[in-house]
Amino acid sequence: MLAGLPLLGAVWAAGGLIVGFSPRAPEWEAGLYLGGAAIFWLLIVPAHAAIKAEDALRQERIAMFALWLSLLLILVRLVLVLFVAAVADPALSIFRPAYAFMPVLYICGFLLLPARRALWLSWLLGGLLLVVTLGAVFINDWGWDRTGLPETLQWLLLGNPLFLCALHALPAMEDALHHSAREVSDLRERARLSEQISTSERRFNLVVDSLQVGVWDQRFEAGELVEHWWSPRYYELLGYRPEQLPPSEAGAQQLFGESYLLVRSALYAQLRERNGIAAVDTRLLTRERGWRWFNISAKAEFDAQRRFSRITGAIEDIHEQRVAEESLLEAQAELAKLAYRDALTGLPNRRAFEEQLRREWDRARRVGQSLSLLAIDLDWFKAYNDRYGHPAGDEYLRLAAACFSQCLRRPADLAARVGGEEFFVLLPDTDSAGARGVAETIERTLRQLAVPHQDSPFGVVTCSVGISSGRPSEGGAVEALVQAADSALYQSKHEGRARVSVAPQLA
Repeated sequence: MLAGLPLLGAVWAAGGLIVGFSPRAPEWEAGLYLGGAAIFWLLIVPAHAAIKAEDALRQERIAMFALWLSLLLILVRLVLVLFVAAVADPALSIFRPAYAFMPVLYICGFLLLPARRALWLSWLLGGLLLVVTLGAVFINDWGWDRTGLPETLQWLLLGNPLFLCALHALPAMEDALHHSAREVSDLRERARLSEQISTSERRFNLVVDSLQVGVWDQRFEAGELVEHWWSPRYYELLGYRPEQLPPSEAGAQQLFGESYLLVRSALYAQLRERNGIAAVDTRLLTRERGWRWFNISAKAEFDAQRRFSRITGAIEDIHEQRVAEESLLEAQAELAKLAYRDALTGLPNRRAFEEQLRREWDRARRVGQSLSLLAIDLDWFKAYNDRYGHPAGDEYLRLAAACFSQCLRRPADLAARVGGEEFFVLLPDTDSAGARGVAETIERTLRQLAVPHQDSPFGVVTCSVGISSGRPSEGGAVEALVQAADSALYQSKHEGRARVSVAPQLA
């Protein structure tokens, strides 16, 4: 377009100069040509803006305006000659230089429009020119003797059509150029994509090789595994060469051992349930380091039937981390155990007892059962420590703790050391009579051990027991059960020790 508009402007500027020097042409006609040339040059600015904005519709409108304006200038010139000047002067030739502008107009049409549309428009413009000229010949009743008529008809009926026929080659050439341009564009795009793929592949390989994980990929067709790829780092982590670990069921069995089917089922289940994302920890058999813990992460794609079409993932050696975590968990479990156990006797401590007492109190209240508590104190324990020493006192405590535990028959019964020589025994779903039987068994069994105690009037170690029982009710306090047991224990001590006392039934 930016070539066609200046050409039109130059042609019609030249035409204006020719008309201006013609002695028979009116002055305004030359001005019309020069004005048209100025318009064509002014159209260059909006045409450039339309091209820059890639506005094809505006470009076409500018082109059509320029071509029809050019045709109008030609027709005005010919009409003035054929219907005015040539009628007034029979000697004036009607074969005008304006006809020579038509090929220029055709060429500009091809510069301004697509070839096929320009060709169609050129035939239309040529036809209009032929109609105007032949109309003037018939209206003015000119014969073959009219000056310039044979040349005019030769040009209109032979020369112009031949020129237009020759222009038929341009659309084919344009198609060929467009085809070649598309091929070149496709080749460039393919080269660009190939370079991108090559760059991406190099980047991918560089990243994969630098990672501490082994990457793997599986491709499925109709739900069947058809392709499997493992990265070099995958083999390095497992200690195998590619030929030692085939990408097949046998290779998988070699890695996972008996857990293969279980791990695969767990992985596939997660992929289906978690929108194609899964991660599992499992042990794999490495070639040189034996069984080690690995994390397997995966991402899946599905076909239209929700069958796997691709599964990609990675394995990461987490053995040291897993071992450290297990050691930490064991240490935490041991700490938790110590937090609820008496270090000397191994019995639950006061903290464990209080939590269990609260749970059993709430449960007994819900189901309407009895709950009993024994408060036990080792008689004259301080005197025993002073005479036999602290090591013997510690052994005495351990012996008493074992005795109390052995006298309990049900898993729910709990014996706990709550301080120095003080112990509690919690008896769920036990009334006062049942609690008394357990308390007497404990007191009797400890006495029958016949551990010497010279500072005791009985000559052997003994204990005093206080019992409290009741059915917990709404609004009742668990502290009342403990206080009642302590009161009964105080009564046993006050009455001479080595005996069992029972507190009144809690309301």
